[in-house]
Amino acid sequence: MPHIRILLFLITLSAGVAVSSLAPTPVFAQDATAGADQFRRCSACHAIGPGAQNGRGPHLTGVIGRPIASVPRYPYSSGLQTRSSEVWDRDKLAAYIANPTGFIGERSSMPAQRLRPRQVADLIAYLESQAR
Repeated sequence: MPHIRILLFLITLSAGVAVSSLAPTPVFAQDATAGADQFRRCSACHAIGPGAQNGRGPHLTGVIGRPIASVPRYPYSSGLQTRSSEVWDRDKLAAYIANPTGFIGERSSMPAQRLRPRQVADLIAYLESQAR
């Protein structure tokens, strides 16, 4: 009888884990205006918008959907160049913002940004709003 109880406990536990893993990750309403405020810290190195030029970092106009390490006349690190077959999407950009060195696998000149998930979502919404 104790074996049946243990078995039932394990089945119940497994079912609970399976169901909880199906729970959606939190989605934040993105606010591009708030993202523009977040971008101020980025603007020390990056420009965005019509006519934006490379600075210390590449311009970020149209970054979402653009191949990684693809802005002409910008000297990307070898770590980013190895990912040039990939395209920037929301998830990749969020991962890079949070931990540039971890994302590219080598030291990055961009410091990790200490932003809350909502701030990252807002920043990415702003970047998306500056498609061209």
